[in-house]
Amino acid sequence: MAKMPRPKVIFESSEVIEARCPTSKEWICYDTVLRVRDSGKKPVSLDLTLDSIQPFAFDMPLNHQVRAESVTRAYVKVMRFLWRYGFELK
Repeated sequence: MAKMPRPKVIFESSEVIEARCPTSKEWICYDTVLRVRDSGKKPVSLDLTLDSIQPFAFDMPLNHQVRAESVTRAYVKVMRFLWRYGFELK
């Protein structure tokens, strides 16, 4: 049985996502790496790493990974992830 070739990364970008909690006025910052592969069921991945001080009122994960079908869906999932902890994208 032949092995399937690994998907190749066709685009990679480093970005910063900042979010704010409207009730406590705290800010968080995630360094992200956006990768788009040439094949696969969910070819877009977004790796988040917390780059700020841990918020006082919330226990935010230090690392989080989002996989999606498109870049737009990946950012929608990031917004939902932040909303679970009470943060909004800014």
